[in-house]
Amino acid sequence: ENTNKSIGKICDMINKDSVYLPYYQRLSAWDNKKKSLLIDSIMKSFWIPPIQLSTQVTRYNAEDGQQRLLSIWDFVNNRFPWLNNNIITYFTEIPDGLESRPDITTMTPQQINRFMTYNFNCVIYKEGVTSELIKEMYCRVNGGKAFDLSAKLATHIDTSFFQVLVKSIFRYNDLLKYNFI
Repeated sequence: ENTNKSIGKICDMINKDSVYLPYYQRLSAWDNKKKSLLIDSIMKSFWIPPIQLSTQVTRYNAEDGQQRLLSIWDFVNNRFPWLNNNIITYFTEIPDGLESRPDITTMTPQQINRFMTYNFNCVIYKEGVTSELIKEMYCRVNGGKAFDLSAKLATHIDTSFFQVLVKSIFRYNDLLKYNFI
């Protein structure tokens, strides 16, 4: 099913835990510059790829579009600014200690309205979606890249405790590989 959902509706769904970000997807991977470009694209009404959701018993799983969803959520919660023509623009609150800077502002009510009413195309996969079909969709949408080993393991373990444990182990090993620890 193809449908449109406003950013306001999507934020409301996330706030009510109606949208779930599956463990087999990566954590937030975009830096603030890339997140800001998404916000800029929304404010300029550029086309944004659809969000893909699958219906579960009481919620939706975000099968594709997690980085976009996380970026929107972080922006609405003032965790990073929109770089708007060399003006640093936060959603509703300027962080402590930065209030006196003339190059930092918050969105106007008109900008907030335009942002919150921006409609995302959402593809919603209804009942009967199997984990194999979800894997196939994910692979196709992400340029033919298969899941990494932690993602494959996470999709085969039912309890969230073990999913978090497996994901944590693989992320720690990735850090060791690059001598970050």
